Amino acid sequence: MTVARPVVLCISGIDPTGAAGLHAEIEVLHGLGVHATSLVTALTVQDTHNVAAVLPVALDTLAAQWAALQADGIRPDVVKVGLVPTAEQAAWIAEQVTALGVPVVVDPILRAGGGAGLSSRDALAPLLRVATLLTPNLDEASALLDVPTDRNGMAARLRRQWGVDAVLVTGGDAMDDSVWHGFADAEGHFESPHARLPQRFRGAGCTLSAALAGRMAQGDTPRAAVPAALAAARIALSRAWPLGGGRWIPGR
Repeated sequence: MTVARPVVLCISGIDPTGAAGLHAEIEVLHGLGVHATSLVTALTVQDTHNVAAVLPVALDTLAAQWAALQADGIRPDVVKVGLVPTAEQAAWIAEQVTALGVPVVVDPILRAGGGAGLSSRDALAPLLRVATLLTPNLDEASALLDVPTDRNGMAARLRRQWGVDAVLVTGGDAMDDSVWHGFADAEGHFESPHARLPQRFRGAGCTLSAALAGRMAQGDTPRAAVPAALAAARIALSRAWPLGGGRWIPGR
């Protein structure tokens, strides 16, 4: 007997190392029993240290990818958005996901782990406004806020500023002894700290946001998805391994 799976549409870039981007998202979703379809926003030149170049996919090619999926009757249960390098792409994606009317997880990727700039707040603004769940790290959260605040108030303030249902601010990019995460939705705010692992990772944010999208495709609310997704990401990071000479790859 054939059993249909939930479907997540992943909109992001290609990482040749397989550490982040669409490679990471497909691995996570497959492990959750969720099928991943994809729209490729960018080709990249990168290794496990940093990103050297981002080559955006032409908007007409991006639109053609989406038109082909639609013509085949393929409809996602959730959309997960990662790397979107241009304002033109962001505006178009925001229009498409609004028309779909399904939950949207936006991981607002502004910089690579090695520090290279990948996008900007102004470019991503249309997408930020249509997200169901935003998942910035601490640096990204600071960049997205109009008014600075301490980390305890970031998620709630971002939620109000951008008019989204929920925000999870992740603290893996900080250098504290422990990793702090803060979540806020209409029901309130909670924090989820845990001990920091010794390595530095590539694709940790993609792993977590994909796990959140997968749980939501299976019916969870953002609030219900967070504990399970954080646990899944933690397991993947605990199994990380050194592919090259830079950051370690999560064992998804």
